[in-house]
Amino acid sequence: TGCVTKKGSVFGESGMFVCGPNNAKQLGVGKQAPLLARWSSVNVGRAVRCVAPGSHHSLLCTSDGAAFSCGRGDGGQLGLGDKLKAVTSFQQVVLPSGSVAKQVAVASSARRFENQSASYVLTSAGACLAFGNNNHMKLGLGAGVDTNAWNPAPVAHEGVAFEKISAGKHHVLACDAAGYVYSWGSGDMGRLGLGDKKHRGVPTKVELGVPLVGDEPDAAPEIKIDVVVARETFSVAFSAAAS
Repeated sequence: TGCVTKKGSVFGESGMFVCGPNNAKQLGVGKQAPLLARWSSVNVGRAVRCVAPGSHHSLLCTSDGAAFSCGRGDGGQLGLGDKLKAVTSFQQVVLPSGSVAKQVAVASSARRFENQSASYVLTSAGACLAFGNNNHMKLGLGAGVDTNAWNPAPVAHEGVAFEKISAGKHHVLACDAAGYVYSWGSGDMGRLGLGDKKHRGVPTKVELGVPLVGDEPDAAPEIKIDVVVARETFSVAFSAAAS
């Protein structure tokens, strides 16, 4: 479990607190006990903007646009360029030049011996970077590309700037400023919402059946989807304004 204070900084620290299982060093507090039953502060030397805790690894991004990772890394999910058994404290992920992180997400499995974890960093320019396990093409690196990525790699969504992302175990959702929803990765159980069970290696626009404003093919949806939630076997998209 991880939380961040409203301002992201408390008493000169990062403003981030964690608790719970630490068997894979996913809490980023160093070589402490495998279980923290009380909240413990984590300091990465700068204010934390958001955090994405996974089952065996965690990501965070800071207010100045940096990304950090810790925990189990043997599938590349830490984005540190190597096969790492475990990283006990948060380490900075080297992003492509000019990239400013604004959101992070993790895809992970709670099963101890099943390493199919992946990580995602959304930048202020709307680009999505992915790294880690690419089973079911959930990294979105291209149709037919299913190899792991050990460093942040650009998701294939040329011409589309994402506003928010959310990762399930084997699939990812994103929405853009116009209110469109995109999905990629595993299509099992219909979780991509694309009318079939096929896997997708690139972000694919989802037809939600929402009326469009105007008759142009690229007209904006009448209801702007601005929140997406991907879970292990299903997906949710809704408009915060409509609620």
